[in-house]
Amino acid sequence: METVSLEAGYLVGECFPVEDPIISKQFQTDTCATVKSDTGVQSEEVILPEHVKKMFDDGVEYLDPEQKNKFAKLLYKYQDVFAKSSDDLGCTNVVKHKINTGRANPIRQQPRRQTY
Repeated sequence: METVSLEAGYLVGECFPVEDPIISKQFQTDTCATVKSDTGVQSEEVILPEHVKKMFDDGVEYLDPEQKNKFAKLLYKYQDVFAKSSDDLGCTNVVKHKINTGRANPIRQQPRRQTY
């Protein structure tokens, strides 16, 4: 990789506002920052995706505003571990396990209905 130095005032590129609503929606950010709130402290408001919004709403009843913000940031950070729909659930090859049967050979049986 090579270091490049540019003189002050050098034109690197031009920016234009996006007019196409489909493209502009695609590049919207998921967070927005609020600078200089009433307390004079910089804070960040997290906009949660729909698939974790219900979890947030169900879990904040007894939390103060600071805890709500931490909870929202935690859900936002780990949003990819929650299923967005039932299509996201299924089999995995991430974990392999072994069933120790001792000296006995494993046998195959017909599946049985589970009692409730």
